[in-house]
Amino acid sequence: NIQEDYRKNQSIIASVRPEELIMRREAGTGIKAIIDDCVFLGLNTHYFMHTEDGKEVESIQESTIDSTIAPGTEISLTLNTEKINLFTTDGSANILKGVRNDCVTD
Repeated sequence: NIQEDYRKNQSIIASVRPEELIMRREAGTGIKAIIDDCVFLGLNTHYFMHTEDGKEVESIQESTIDSTIAPGTEISLTLNTEKINLFTTDGSANILKGVRNDCVTD
């Protein structure tokens, strides 16, 4: 789903919002992370974690009564690839099909 003009070997910037991360309790493919804390906020639970290399990550998941992941739990993170955005390295254009990159200015 990349625009034809951008289908080439190039560096890009991926923009991933906290709710676009998929958290899995079982080990597997993806980025390993350890849950540091979680905050139940009604419809959503916010998870704060760190990866093996020490990077801090936040993820927002839909809340369910009995599925909160406890601090100290190792999880695997993957991306919901249908939700992320991809940009040129200068950030001037989103390279996904169906996205308008032009703006109306005064």
